[in-house]
Amino acid sequence: MVNSDKHWIRLGQIDPYLKTVKTLDPYKRPENLPSEGEIYFASGDRYLSDIFEAIERHLASGFKPRIAVDFGCSVGRIAIPLARRCETVIGLDVSTDALAEAGRNATRLGVTNARWLVSDDDLSQFLEPVDLFHSYNVLQHLPVSRGMAIIARAVTRLAPGGVIAVHVPYADRASVLRHAVNWAQAHVPGIHALANLARRRPVDYPHMLMNAYDLTAIVSLLAEHRFGSIHFKLIDQGRYPGAIVMARAPI
Repeated sequence: MVNSDKHWIRLGQIDPYLKTVKTLDPYKRPENLPSEGEIYFASGDRYLSDIFEAIERHLASGFKPRIAVDFGCSVGRIAIPLARRCETVIGLDVSTDALAEAGRNATRLGVTNARWLVSDDDLSQFLEPVDLFHSYNVLQHLPVSRGMAIIARAVTRLAPGGVIAVHVPYADRASVLRHAVNWAQAHVPGIHALANLARRRPVDYPHMLMNAYDLTAIVSLLAEHRFGSIHFKLIDQGRYPGAIVMARAPI
């Protein structure tokens, strides 16, 4: 199994804002969006406005989470504006360097109600029930079995009436040849280094795993935990069309 954590820890050290990666995130376009400052974090706020509007319209009118978790928070692009909507935000990430940068960003932007903690698959860094568990552009970079286990653990950590909102790609539109190349990059020594050279990146730039999820499996998981309503917000990310799966826990 590919050690995706090792790659993201390294990315947190050398490229926490992913400046060398062509963005698939429609909220971060145009691609020359500044990687720091209010404009960068405003893109996270625009994203949250859409998510909160969907939650309030389809799942929980007047939704105001007290404690929220942002899984895979990186430098805080979404967690920092999320902190302005909550009493407490817990930002989780495997990269201590990215977490340190998130802390610096929060201080610079006057956000004092966020905690930045190293994540694990057991979500052991927080014990209290949370009102919102959120993750965006993260789970596709994990093996699907790991991502599903994290979602399964997250739904058990929600407070009554709490909301889960997680983004996953549901398809990969690439050709069979492209799939074969991606597999080789992840499993055949030297292939990813050649791909980096072709993209004019450092030869040791980490590999970014990409996986699509079965939405039916996620719906089945939520049904097993007696979630009564589910809403999907579709996100067009080119090769990897995705959905933000939002559901409210039983009260």
